[in-house]
Amino acid sequence: MSVIRDEAGELLGFTKAARDMTEARRQQAALKAVRDSLALIVTERTAQWQDSVQQLEVFSFSVSHDLRAPLRAMLGFAEALRDDCGDRVGQDGNEYAARIISAAHRLDRLINGILLYSRTARTNLPLQTVDLERVVADALSDNPASSRHRRKSKW
Repeated sequence: MSVIRDEAGELLGFTKAARDMTEARRQQAALKAVRDSLALIVTERTAQWQDSVQQLEVFSFSVSHDLRAPLRAMLGFAEALRDDCGDRVGQDGNEYAARIISAAHRLDRLINGILLYSRTARTNLPLQTVDLERVVADALSDNPASSRHRRKSKW
């Protein structure tokens, strides 16, 4: 509301401006409903995510347990072959046993990595420097197609 005066300052009247706030209030109510709906969706999705993480942990523990028993047997037999029969299997046999033992240790590290990875959703990840040359060298040593690991066929 405003006062209207003439040049001498005498009161001439008043003006009043009014706005219809119905649409603005309707939009505010709609926006609040969308916000509430989104908050509910976020809450539901967070619960689903937490359930998925828990299922991943259970699966990881189950897989690691199921893999460790045959891995330990394989490792034990390879070590026994090397230690007890090394003189009878020759240099090639000892080399194959050493590769089996090395692969079993790598698989054990991978299993431990699965368990560690499954726990990362609940913890902050520590950052560390990685020796990429070593990672590449390890990957190449695991590759059966690598020329130094090719087995000569007797057939």
